[in-house]
Amino acid sequence: MDAKDRLKKQDAQRYALLRAVYDTSGGRMDHGIDLDTIAESLNIPPDEAANAKQFLLGKGLLWQRTMFSYSLTHRGLVEVEESIRSPNAATEHFQPTTILNFHGSVGAVQTASHSVAHVTQNILNDNSVKTLIQQLHQHAEEAAPEIREEAKELVKSLEEQVASGSPNRAKFKAFLGGLKDLLTNPLSVAVLGELAKKVLGT
Repeated sequence: MDAKDRLKKQDAQRYALLRAVYDTSGGRMDHGIDLDTIAESLNIPPDEAANAKQFLLGKGLLWQRTMFSYSLTHRGLVEVEESIRSPNAATEHFQPTTILNFHGSVGAVQTASHSVAHVTQNILNDNSVKTLIQQLHQHAEEAAPEIREEAKELVKSLEEQVASGSPNRAKFKAFLGGLKDLLTNPLSVAVLGELAKKVLGT
């Protein structure tokens, strides 16, 4: 791969990660997202994902909340929304070709980032899943004040994914990862693990 192709690939990966954080968080700057999970869902190798992550942090497009949790900055939010509104125009860090090719680049990024777990409607009727969600709501309410609101928002996001009947796998895993980073007591970790098994089959 020559230098030009390598740069094109790097730009595609950087934009794909930034866009996936935007899509997963719903464009919110107060949502912590597990970037490693996002990169895995996009089929970006760990070493290349680390390079893309450092670029996005260095340019102030993302900020690191905790060891594994990252969020959009205002600058990152603006850049993604500019790229959505005007895909034929360059943003500060990305060329139009990178944005326009987003749907087909980086190992079928669009398919990966919006991959949907084919979960049956039985999830909606599974009382054990509802019980696990209720337990997480309680754990979030009992969390330390500095993380309580973020934990509550992430649990709500998980609940909305379950309620849809066909959870977006990448988003669900990212929300789980964010909660695992916040709710670290053994009981919460066990509940999150059981929920992952029930909904994702992992």
